[in-house]
Amino acid sequence: HEALAMRDKAEVFLYATRLEDDDNTEATEEITKLWTEAMQLADQRDQTQQSSMNQEPQATDWEAELAILAQLWTQHHSHLSLLQAFLVLHHVLYGILVPLINNTKDNQYAPAAAGYAEALALSPYCNQDHEDMNTTCLGQSLALALQFYQQAEDVNGIRRIQELQAQHTQPSSSSEPEL
Repeated sequence: HEALAMRDKAEVFLYATRLEDDDNTEATEEITKLWTEAMQLADQRDQTQQSSMNQEPQATDWEAELAILAQLWTQHHSHLSLLQAFLVLHHVLYGILVPLINNTKDNQYAPAAAGYAEALALSPYCNQDHEDMNTTCLGQSLALALQFYQQAEDVNGIRRIQELQAQHTQPSSSSEPEL
């Protein structure tokens, strides 16, 4: 999923929109519009970075994209397919917030990053048993959520993530005796 280029992510998302059997065409149109706008901004940011000899983008380059995807998530998450929800959460976290925090060294984004990391960890595509990619997704998302909750000094968030980590690291109970 990391290897998907921006255009590929956009196409997968739009394809998932066509597969959805959602009667709310107004929401579907708004979702498509917002996702397309965000991916265009991301593509422009990447092209600018490449053409300016890999100079790091400014915070405002990410913030506009973040605002669009935050609007998409808060207003329309209930209309997203499981794949679309994963793509939005993953892109906001790894495509915007993590680089934004790493490049600006600004903790003001830590609460949002923690929330998106937790939501990603709890998403069905990330939180499935017995699949290596999903175990990695879950573990990485929980670790990032904990890190960002700690940066934000959010005691309730820290406690919640530690409980989730404990649930997912406990060995499963089995009726088979160990040898």
